[in-house]
Amino acid sequence: MEMLMTTSVDQLCTVSEYGERRRHIFPTSTSLEWHLRQHKPEWVAAGALLVIAGRRVVNPVLADELVLRAGQAAAEASA
Repeated sequence: MEMLMTTSVDQLCTVSEYGERRRHIFPTSTSLEWHLRQHKPEWVAAGALLVIAGRRVVNPVLADELVLRAGQAAAEASA
């Protein structure tokens, strides 16, 4: 996957903030952490998960795209 960068660091958020904003998808922090463990290589390759100053940060635009792709793949696998 081609790495795309955000146009502004202002768009970046912590993993916790991303989880709070996506509570309808990841109802608990544990569910988001599980998803990240399962899909970490894809998130990193896409630029959706970064480490800046020792903290994990999320590009929410790219992360949302990856969540949608993972959901579609899961649906196709269970069809």
